[in-house]
Amino acid sequence: MKVHGPKHPYLARNYKGIGNIYYKKYEYKKAIEYYQKSLDIELKALGPEHPSVARTYTYFGNVYIKKNDPKIAFDWFEKAYRILLNKFGEEHTNINEVRFKMAKSLKMLNQTDKALKYLKKAIRVGKKKKTKWIAQAEELLKEIERKQ
Repeated sequence: MKVHGPKHPYLARNYKGIGNIYYKKYEYKKAIEYYQKSLDIELKALGPEHPSVARTYTYFGNVYIKKNDPKIAFDWFEKAYRILLNKFGEEHTNINEVRFKMAKSLKMLNQTDKALKYLKKAIRVGKKKKTKWIAQAEELLKEIERKQ
């Protein structure tokens, strides 16, 4: 902190990393605390439309999925989605991962029609990009289709 100062994006990245450690330890309250510290710095240093801000929003969404609060999770994912869509377009890997997570949230909210829309697009693009979560997405699709 002495080299770059308390508002430098490197510090935000470190806070995000600490948040990730707490997330992996199931300490979601602490994860949120560090993600918020990261977000506060990123918004000031990088601006609200920066991809790093979108990544932090995604981390918040991940926490709320684990806390079984899909509505709040979806809201965070949607914020990330808008930023990434504007920056990278429809078929970028990062936006596609967020699209999958949005579908997951919507499925938890029993909004299956909307979830299918996001999920089918995520799978289509994900197969082209050979993304690591494609098997999870296909399993979620099968689960939704079985229940319809």
